Amino acid sequence: SPWSDPEVLRSLRSTIRHLEKEVVSADQRLEQLISEDETYSTISDLLQTIPGVGAKTAQLILSEMPPAWQCSSSRAWVAFAGVCPQPFQSGTSSYSRLSRMGSRRVRAGMYMAALVAMSWNPAVAELVARLKERGKRGKLIVMAAMNKLIRICYGVIKSRKPFDPTLNTTPNIA
Repeated sequence: SPWSDPEVLRSLRSTIRHLEKEVVSADQRLEQLISEDETYSTISDLLQTIPGVGAKTAQLILSEMPPAWQCSSSRAWVAFAGVCPQPFQSGTSSYSRLSRMGSRRVRAGMYMAALVAMSWNPAVAELVARLKERGKRGKLIVMAAMNKLIRICYGVIKSRKPFDPTLNTTPNIA
């Protein structure tokens, strides 16, 4: 077969090595650009105070999302990321599903961050526990965690203060 030809395999390996070097180079350049800009460097450091948000997630947010100070609300930021619920109605059935109108890259990147935050971020873990108690499905819970995490990121950027888990708790309503 053409895929087992040694010359083709050698060419493919060479291309993969070249692309891996390009990815490393682009990551280093992005880190350099963020560290050179005082505002972005500060925001990156603040974002990394949020459990579940590391250097890569902070880079993703800074490079893919519009500046938080230009958005009117956290709802607009969540909508840009494409993790807000979208009502759907057909005939007599009506339900909500994930909006796919936002950035695919942000959605993909925030997925893993949300999985980590579900275990380590007290504000997100509280939301997850509430949703599990109500019998919600697994993917819906992850999407809600992504939504919550993006809102927390928005709040940290807008306030220019590190993450404080006591500010993100939901009051118990009897």
